[in-house]
Amino acid sequence: MVARLVVQRERSATSVRSALDAFSERVGAKLTTLTASQVVEGEAAPDWAFAMRLLGRALAQGAETMRKADDAHEQELADDAAPRDARDVAVTKLYDALVELREVATGLYASKVLPSLGLVGSTPRDPVLLARYGENVIDKLGKVALPASRVANAALDTAGVACNLQGLVTALTGAVADVGREEREAQLTLSTKRAAIAAHDTLFGGVATVTEGLLRLVSENELADKVRPSTRRPGVTVENEDGDEPVTPVTPPNND
Repeated sequence: MVARLVVQRERSATSVRSALDAFSERVGAKLTTLTASQVVEGEAAPDWAFAMRLLGRALAQGAETMRKADDAHEQELADDAAPRDARDVAVTKLYDALVELREVATGLYASKVLPSLGLVGSTPRDPVLLARYGENVIDKLGKVALPASRVANAALDTAGVACNLQGLVTALTGAVADVGREEREAQLTLSTKRAAIAAHDTLFGGVATVTEGLLRLVSENELADKVRPSTRRPGVTVENEDGDEPVTPVTPPNND
């Protein structure tokens, strides 16, 4: 879903660009008339209409760069669901296995054996802490000397339990790494998006201000009002500054 702050900026950029394209010839002719007496011998009169169209193209390109950065970030966020789901499933499986081990060990040997198996305190829910907890239990299972079982002909298969837990810990560790990678990628696309918005705001402010000034210079005041940049919200015109959601100032990331 495209961010509203981007949509509002695009709407204003389109408005200014449309004005520059649609009225470039008329306004350009007026500017040429206004400045004609100032052109001295050997100088060429500027093509005001062409210059206005160039400003419009530059503004459109800035808006497109901003939109593409927003699209890339939204796409990256959409990719995060599967790794998070896989991590949550891995957490549940390992947690349940450790809780079951605690119950089985208590039934076979009484709770006094739990510390020797690394089953101390509450089983954590945090993915990273749970993986470390599981690793410690696996280590203890390889070293523990269990007492005689309280249940006839029943004993804990420490090697088998350790092998099962190791698979679950490995799956969780991998899932945690996948989520971390997705988070870093999302941070990168967000940083790129913020930089694109900040660059667009700077470009928009300059182009809209120049456009308004040129229009007022040739008494196109009604049109100038439509392209006047907001002083309250960056990247939008006054006409578009009262949208559904405030346009948020965006500061580009500090890459020092």
